Amino acid sequence: MNKTKIIFILMAFIAAGSLFTFCSSEKKQGTVLHLSYTINFKGDSITNKLDGLKWALSYLGAELKDSSFYRNCIPQKDNSIRVCFDSIGFSERALTVLKELTDSLKKSKEYQTKQSIDIGEFIALTIGTSKHYYAITNVFPTYGEFKAKYFTGNEKQFAVVASSVTHNNRKLLLHTDTMALKSAFVAEEGTGSLDSNTFKTELFEVFDVMSNGQLRFAVYNKEGELVDGSPSESGQAGKPAKCIWCHELFIQPLFKKTPDVSGYVSEQEFTAIVKSQMEIINAYRKQLKGAVDFSKTQEHTQMELLYISYMEPSIKKLSQEWGIKEQELSVILKYNQVHSFTEFPFLGELYHRSDLKKYTPFDINIPQSIRETSTNEPLFIKSIKTAGR
Repeated sequence: MNKTKIIFILMAFIAAGSLFTFCSSEKKQGTVLHLSYTINFKGDSITNKLDGLKWALSYLGAELKDSSFYRNCIPQKDNSIRVCFDSIGFSERALTVLKELTDSLKKSKEYQTKQSIDIGEFIALTIGTSKHYYAITNVFPTYGEFKAKYFTGNEKQFAVVASSVTHNNRKLLLHTDTMALKSAFVAEEGTGSLDSNTFKTELFEVFDVMSNGQLRFAVYNKEGELVDGSPSESGQAGKPAKCIWCHELFIQPLFKKTPDVSGYVSEQEFTAIVKSQMEIINAYRKQLKGAVDFSKTQEHTQMELLYISYMEPSIKKLSQEWGIKEQELSVILKYNQVHSFTEFPFLGELYHRSDLKKYTPFDINIPQSIRETSTNEPLFIKSIKTAGR
């Protein structure tokens, strides 16, 4: 018996035992959404979809303790997964936002027709839409409040004068602690030079640690106000979704050697500090009883494949999604440009979803990019005020 069949049997068993739980009740459905999926490449499976969804929900702050994920994220016969958000460890504040978001999505023509939205679309509208991500994860509304929560004046500072992320210098502030949940990190982007003391901060990129062990990201402008992400003119940092992609399992990677600057910790000291803090965070993660196994260091890739396959679909995916045979679809799209995804070449020839609007059965309001800032980001919620924790 293969792993996929075992997963279905396990899910059926859990679902049968969950008929009397709050979310399984047809009369009291709570915050429920059906997420449809497609099989996109050789070796793809429902197991991959569940693993990707698990990581996505975790990045949004869900605790996923014990077997709550498997009780409340149940595969259906129509190639969808029924997700009940009420019982997987979201905060009350997060549930308020998710309720408003799911209610809005259910009013769309797509959901009313299919009774579901694509699982990659869901990730695009939560992790990939910064205002939604900020509201669900309840980040601090201003940089001043983030700083007041963590900073003591004893933070270590590291100067990055040869950055692979920004066009200019970058200053890193590290608030370390023996408790993982008291750790906080800041990257200041700006103009001028750190070694000549002419650096002026224009942007604050921050992250701390959520109670479920995942990192939580936010970007603030020089006035300390939340913004969708770092603009392309300042570098490649992008939106929180890109921060997750880069920092998800190692808090402060250095991609290339950078010269030491007087008045700041050396590269050797910085590396030692980060290693020590990473050990503290890993120890904290190990004692959690959530569905995410942080030791499976590549499992998060399944989440990335979900949103990449959605934003940059193949003929195979579009055929399943739109109900048109692949051969017919190849003729319809023959004048549209294709590309490959460097990170995952096995996905084959891909299209940009934004180029396919005139063919799409439904008018879909999604961000132009998951990782990079762009104009006209979708906004399905009004409950975007955040308070931190």
